[in-house]
Amino acid sequence: MSTILVADDHPLNRHFLATLLSYHGHEIVEAADGVEALESVRKRHFDLAIVDVAMPLMDGFTFVKALRADPELAQIPIVFYTASYRELESRSIARAAGVEHVITKPSDPEVILATVQAALGRPVLALSRQGRHASTDAATQYIQRLQVTSIMMSALIELGLELHSERDPDRLMRTACRAIRAMFASDYSVIALPGEGQRITSWVEGLVDQTRLEKLLAQEATPPSVRNVSVRSDPLLQTMTDAMPGVSALLLIPMYSGRRSLHGWILLGRTGKDSPYSTDDERLALAAAGQVRAAHENLTSYRALRQQSAALSREQDDLEGKIDERTSELRMTNDALRREIVRREDSEEDLRASREDLAALFEASPVSIIAFDQNGIVLSWNAAAERIFGWRAAEVIGRKSPTVPADLEDQNARFVEQTLTGTTHSDVGSQGIRKDGTRIDVSLSMAPLRDAAGVPRGYVSIISDITGRKGTEAELRSSRERLRALSARVLLIQEEERTRIARELHDDLAQLLTAIKIDVSRLVQDVSRGAPPPARVLEGVVPLIDTTLDTVGRIVSELRPSRIGEMGLAAAIEKKLTEFQERTEIECELSIRPEELNIPAPVATAVFRILEEALTNIVRHSAATRAEVRLRQQENELLLEVRDNGRGIREEELLAQDSHGVIGMKERADLLGGSLTITGIPGRGTIVAARIPLDGQYGSNSSTHR
Repeated sequence: MSTILVADDHPLNRHFLATLLSYHGHEIVEAADGVEALESVRKRHFDLAIVDVAMPLMDGFTFVKALRADPELAQIPIVFYTASYRELESRSIARAAGVEHVITKPSDPEVILATVQAALGRPVLALSRQGRHASTDAATQYIQRLQVTSIMMSALIELGLELHSERDPDRLMRTACRAIRAMFASDYSVIALPGEGQRITSWVEGLVDQTRLEKLLAQEATPPSVRNVSVRSDPLLQTMTDAMPGVSALLLIPMYSGRRSLHGWILLGRTGKDSPYSTDDERLALAAAGQVRAAHENLTSYRALRQQSAALSREQDDLEGKIDERTSELRMTNDALRREIVRREDSEEDLRASREDLAALFEASPVSIIAFDQNGIVLSWNAAAERIFGWRAAEVIGRKSPTVPADLEDQNARFVEQTLTGTTHSDVGSQGIRKDGTRIDVSLSMAPLRDAAGVPRGYVSIISDITGRKGTEAELRSSRERLRALSARVLLIQEEERTRIARELHDDLAQLLTAIKIDVSRLVQDVSRGAPPPARVLEGVVPLIDTTLDTVGRIVSELRPSRIGEMGLAAAIEKKLTEFQERTEIECELSIRPEELNIPAPVATAVFRILEEALTNIVRHSAATRAEVRLRQQENELLLEVRDNGRGIREEELLAQDSHGVIGMKERADLLGGSLTITGIPGRGTIVAARIPLDGQYGSNSSTHR
C-alpha cells in the first residue's frame, strides 16, 4: 500500500481520485491548495503527490520548486493533474519543473491507475479475471459512470470560469472548441454561428473541411432539438461524411438564446466503429453549449459596449458591472448544478447517509430552490424561497405554489409541461407574487427531477429576485433619453448662437468695416493724386477702428466668460449680478467666503455657467423679486447656492424631458465629479445647490482663479 497526497482546489476532483485510488489499496491524504499540500509533505512521508497545476495561494509549479529545494523532500515523485484543454500548456510546465507524468481531467480510471503505477516505479498489470468480473458488475459500472460524469462536470465548470474570463471572441470560441473536443473524446468538434442570409461562421478542431461544413450547415433546416446519431443510414450522418471523413457518430447540439432564438450549434463527431454518444454526453454537451452561448453573448455585448463614446463611459462601467453580476449568477447556477451532480453520483445508501448534509446545503443556498412533483405540488422549500416570497415552508409544502401570478399561470404550465418532457429552461425572465401581494421580477430556471430509471418524477425551480436589476435597467434607459434630449438641445443652441453671431457680424462689423473701406479708399485716391485728404476722413478713420475693436471684444466676451480670467471668479460673479439686477430689477444679495478664492479654471467656468442658467430660470419661471447667491470654498470642495423667493419649482418640472437647463446644470457638475440638487418649496422659492470637488484632475494647463 502506498501513501499518496492529492492536492486540488475542487472537492469533486479530490473525491474522485480518493475514491478510485483508495479502492485499489492506496492511502489518500487530501489538500485544497499548494500551501496546505506543502505543509502536509513536511509533516509525514508520502510515496507520491498528485498536484493540480492551477490552484489558489500556490500553484503546482511553485509547489514542485519548493519541494525540489528541500533535500529531504526532493525525491518524492510528482504527477501533474490538469484540465484537458490546458494539456499542452501543462505538459510544457511539467517539463520545466522536471515532472514526468501528467493526468488530464477527465481521464478513464484505467489511465489514472496506470499513470500512478508508472510514477511509483511499479509495473502496470492487466486486470485479473476476478478484477474484470468485478468491473462488469452493474453497481460498480454505475458508480464509475457517475464518477466520470462528476469529473467531467468539474472540468465543465472550470471551462465556464475560463470562458467568462476571456476578452477576445475568437480566442474564446477556439478555447471552447478545443476543450469540448477533449472533454467528449471526439475526433471532430465544431462551433458554428449563423450570420446574415445563409452565411455561417465556424471554429473547428480536427481534420474538418471547414468550407464544405459551413455550406452543409447553411443548407440544413434549423434543428429543433438535440440530434444524436450513429446509424449510417441517417441523412445527417450521410451529409456530414463529406466534411468529416470517416465519421461514424454525430452529436448536434443547438444553442438557443433566452428568447428561444437560435444562437448557433455545437457539432461533435467520432470515427470509431463502436463509439456512439451516450445520454450523459448529451446532457453534459447541453450544459457546455449553454456556457459557450452565455459566454459568447456576454463577451459580444461587452465588446459592443466598449465601442461607445467617452460621453457614455459611466454607463459602460454600469453595464460592465452588470456583466460581472451576470457572471456571478452563472457561477451560482453552476454551484447549484454541482451540488445536484454530487447528490446523483452517490448510491442509494450514500444518499440516505448524507441527507442531513444535503438539507443543510439546500437551506444555505443564496437562491430560491423549490422542488415539485409531477402535479405541481411543492415538495421542498428552502430558506431563500422564504426570504424572497415571504411564505414559510410549512405554509406551502404539500400545496400548489402560491408564487405564480394569475395572468402567468398558462405560461408557467407550459414551462412545467416542457420540463416534464426533459427540456431545461435557464434564466427565463418572469414575475412572482410575494405573500404581501406585491409582484417582483424574477429569473427562473427549471429542470426535471428523474427517478432511477431516468423518468421525470417532478421538477425543480431555481428563482432569483432581479427586481433591483430591472430598476437599474429602467434608470439606464431614462438616462439615455435625457442625454439624447440634452444633445438635441445643445445642437439647437449651437445653431441659434451661430445665427446670432452671423447677425452681429453682418449688422455691426460688416457696416463698420465697409465704412473703414470707403474712407481708406478715399485716402488712397487722394494720396495718389497728391491732393490733401479731407479732414473729415482723417478724423473719422481712427474712431471707426476703435468702434470695430470694441465690437469684436464684446462678441468674444459674449462667447466666453473672459471676465473670469481677467477679473477672477468672485469679481465676475459680482459684475454678473450687478448687470442682472439692473436688467431685471430683481434685488440680488451676494456672499463669498473666503474673499480670496483659489479655484481651477474648469471649475470656475462651470460654476459661472451654472449661475448663469440659474439666473435665467429665475427670470423665466420663478416670478421672484429677490435672489441670494452664496459661494463657499471649504477644504477641497466649492459650494454654490442660489436662492429665490419665487413660486418654487415643481417635481414634475424637474423630471420633464424638456428641462434642458436643469439637465445642463447637472451634467456640468457631474463632468467634474460633483453633484447638483434643486429643491422647490411651493410659494417660498427654489434652491439650487452645487458641490464641485477641487482635487480633481483638470489637465496640466489648467489655471486658477480668485
